[in-house]
Amino acid sequence: MRRPRGRATLGAADRGGGPVTSTIHADPAPQPSAEMLRMLNAFLTVQALHAAALLGLADLVAGGPKSVDELAAATQADRSSLHRLLRMLTAPGVFREEADGRFGITPLGATLRSDSPDSVREWALFVGAPEMWAVWAGLRDSVLSGRASFPTVHGAPMWEYIAARPNLGDAFNGWMTRQSRQHNSAL
Repeated sequence: MRRPRGRATLGAADRGGGPVTSTIHADPAPQPSAEMLRMLNAFLTVQALHAAALLGLADLVAGGPKSVDELAAATQADRSSLHRLLRMLTAPGVFREEADGRFGITPLGATLRSDSPDSVREWALFVGAPEMWAVWAGLRDSVLSGRASFPTVHGAPMWEYIAARPNLGDAFNGWMTRQSRQHNSAL
């Protein structure tokens, strides 16, 4: 007899009000297929974090929870799409949804703030960039041919390509500078 893998229940939202909460009753050890699905779907989270970093959402809610309308106005985003993004990032604990529907920051989400000493915002901007994803999409061809994926995909070596694109160069250099400061302060 198969054991149930888990049961998700919705909180107040399924009764017509309040934020969505979930309770998962899962097996102590995840099934291999569930773990593989988690790995395969990790790209969704990376892209959601990249979008949140581009929009500066963590900075916008740093002073306290904000409504979706306030955040949509501040980012010039579509309200409905922004709401879905915020709810998606609430599940892994990046943001929290208040009972009144406003969204606030969590300690995890605070690492996307531009002024946080532990910020990883620049890395989210870099690794989520379409140019970087294109390189990973070329991985199979790189493995088959033995040629590096980056110059094959972009027609130039990585550092030359990044130097010519301020969005990538600024994100990468900002991340490296922040990492150097964090690691050097530990010495």
